[in-house]
Amino acid sequence: MSENKGSTFSVYPGNGHDQVEKTACVELMATGVAHDFNNLLAAIIGNASIVLRNLPAESPLLKNVTQIETSARKAVELTNQLQSCAGKGAFNIETIELNALVSKLIAKFKGSIPGSIIVQYTFRENLPFIKGDTSCISYVITSLLNNASAAILEGNGTITISTDTEIYDYSPRDEACIDEIPSGKNYVYIEIQDTGCGMTDEIRDRIFDPFFTTKIRGQGLGMPVALGIVRAHGGKILVKSAPEKGSTFRVILPATNQR
Repeated sequence: MSENKGSTFSVYPGNGHDQVEKTACVELMATGVAHDFNNLLAAIIGNASIVLRNLPAESPLLKNVTQIETSARKAVELTNQLQSCAGKGAFNIETIELNALVSKLIAKFKGSIPGSIIVQYTFRENLPFIKGDTSCISYVITSLLNNASAAILEGNGTITISTDTEIYDYSPRDEACIDEIPSGKNYVYIEIQDTGCGMTDEIRDRIFDPFFTTKIRGQGLGMPVALGIVRAHGGKILVKSAPEKGSTFRVILPATNQR
């Protein structure tokens, strides 16, 4: 029987051979599929747009062609998510005050969950800034908050959110990291802890695999995309979980003194 790792953090992406190989496979698959699909989708969207411009307003085909164009654009969003899994994509880098961003996301999140789930939070004062894409970092935090609420099966539980600073030495620097992201050992982190159902070691080690599904957490690209974004921002995701003991996700990101 394998030793349960629920009392210690596991780091993603890891530096072990299996983790490096898995990351490389995901990156190769994601970039290849996204490139080929985007070429095909560009042709579909382009031709659908031409047809729409030339269809009379009363045409019975208008609804069908509009649906083709809309579906193709949604498919483009999916391929962009695939690229994010590999830490690729277009990023708008700016200085982010993490506490302010998290506060805004918590307010929005609390409006989408049952009142029986308690949300509590503590922020480190004078938290250093980070460099990153605000919408992408928001996606990561929102995905983890949604993940935490989904893990509270009976709708009664607590989600605890905190921010703080830490010194880490996770080298070498991931090649997927955006050039503008600072390097060094000074990090800030956001930690999201839930009192939900928790995970076995086997499930925890696969939660960042594309399209991996469980009955609780559903199927899709939410967690793999979150990890890809964090990789691109020079960070890591630390996970601690055990069955019936809840889960803790800690996202660490390089700190900066620049405004």
